[in-house]
Amino acid sequence: MSGATAMRYQHFVSNLLPWYSARFNLWLATNGEQAPKSAALAQLSQRQREVVVLVDAFEWTQREVSDLLGIRLSSVQTHLTRGLTRLRVSLGVSGDE
Repeated sequence: MSGATAMRYQHFVSNLLPWYSARFNLWLATNGEQAPKSAALAQLSQRQREVVVLVDAFEWTQREVSDLLGIRLSSVQTHLTRGLTRLRVSLGVSGDE
């Protein structure tokens, strides 16, 4: 992780994480599925988990996630697609819902 990326990540963790933590808990509890969603998230790689949570739960743009994590936009898209696919399979949800 480059110095600039590390600084952005540190700012995120120290200043924004408390607010995002509360929002994440609400996202997890959607439709009363907190335990299954938590277990499904645990099956993802760390990078897939980061990308899925930032984009899906926190509604960040893929570009914002790319900038925060210091990875290419195409990598964000790959991690997001693979992560969401694994979540759907783990939760038994079709892609049409």
